[in-house]
Amino acid sequence: MRSSNSTSNCLIRAGSSRPAPVPTRTLVWDGATGHTRPAGTLEAAMLAPLPADTPEGAIALAVSSDGRKAWTRARRGSTFPPPHQLVVEDANGRRTLCDKPECDATELKLWWTTDGRAVRYMRREGWGREATAIYTWSPGSTPRRLYLTNDLLVECQPAGDDLICLHESSTTPRRLIRLDPASGRTTILFDPNPQYSRLTLGRAERLRWKTAFGVEAFGDLVFPVGYRPGTRYPLIVVQYITRQFLRGGVGDEFPIQSFANNGYAVLSLQNPKSPDCCGDAKSWRDVDKADLVDFRQRRNILSSTETAVRLLIDRGIVDADHVGITGLSDGTSSVQFAALNSRMFAAGAVSSCCWEKSQGAILGAAIARTYEDIGWPTLNEDAPDFWSRISIAQNPQRVAFPLLMQAPDDEYQAGLESFTALREAGKPVDLFVFPDEHHVKWQPAHRLAVYRRNLAWFDSG
Repeated sequence: MRSSNSTSNCLIRAGSSRPAPVPTRTLVWDGATGHTRPAGTLEAAMLAPLPADTPEGAIALAVSSDGRKAWTRARRGSTFPPPHQLVVEDANGRRTLCDKPECDATELKLWWTTDGRAVRYMRREGWGREATAIYTWSPGSTPRRLYLTNDLLVECQPAGDDLICLHESSTTPRRLIRLDPASGRTTILFDPNPQYSRLTLGRAERLRWKTAFGVEAFGDLVFPVGYRPGTRYPLIVVQYITRQFLRGGVGDEFPIQSFANNGYAVLSLQNPKSPDCCGDAKSWRDVDKADLVDFRQRRNILSSTETAVRLLIDRGIVDADHVGITGLSDGTSSVQFAALNSRMFAAGAVSSCCWEKSQGAILGAAIARTYEDIGWPTLNEDAPDFWSRISIAQNPQRVAFPLLMQAPDDEYQAGLESFTALREAGKPVDLFVFPDEHHVKWQPAHRLAVYRRNLAWFDSG
């Protein structure tokens, strides 16, 4: 999106997803008038792919003011997914590879300093790769870290030696900032939610631990508003990304600060890395297959969740008898697995649900083949040992807690088998279906209804 005075323009790349020789055109759509016009040269450059003379294998490219190139590429001969490494080319075409550990796992953002002497880049590092770091590197020297933060920096663009970024912290929604990486000084350029600072918030604390598989994990504890040390509070677990403003988890259905304002502690979790990622894997399909063997990654996630909850119980913060768990998408899978394989949780709330034998018939042949390819049993296979670990419909009496489903109308059918089995078994379950909705609900009235019902669901327990 670009803004010109009071007019909002949207750049559109026509034909860019089609193979050559279909020509490509770049257009600017005016959101205020609905008119479309050809993009100017600078506007088109914003959406341009890497130039034709980009070095082979380059993933991201930066060009200095005198034409020298720096780029990231996949490390050759490494495991999947291959970490990125940094290469610089001088004016004579000689290439220098940064072989220092500080140049591994670079993000896809790099740029030259204004004097052309060094390349700056971003990378993930720290416990569980929770932090974003900014480094500077000149060929022949050791990379030097300029800046480190657990906050989220998005769509950063160089402005001289500063960066213009979208920024979020655990308790601060997205703002446009100017960042000087060398000093750490930030300037707020635009705050679209200035009123948010006047709200009463639960404070956030970063937590770190290891799963039973030895994988580094982390999350954020949001304390209930008015927290009193020595008092144990009910806890709600929200999944499964926490490297950002703590709004409502993935899909934004579980309002973290509303929970905190109603007397709940909230644990926002980051899914831990797969313990099998990625020894012999050559593709994400290989990773998915390894993860499904003995439900290894699902067990890893459950271990991470239970370990974090026990830490809070041991600290005297959480009431062990009142722990709820929530999720959308992969988070729903974690709730489903916990319902059959854990006794820690007293209630659960999800969006779409669930993994069942009928999923191939409901979701279609293409998805069924994909699932079969990574190890899911087909509809005609019994596989009782497999389904005993994950199927609510096959094991309704083992479901450990009441379950609320709030599903979009284009996904709810996949949950009918689970829902019906729970109802027939006399287990507490509710299903609400939202019209004209999809995997992530987009209508504000529906989002508000979901918020309120999730809060009421846990209050009722």
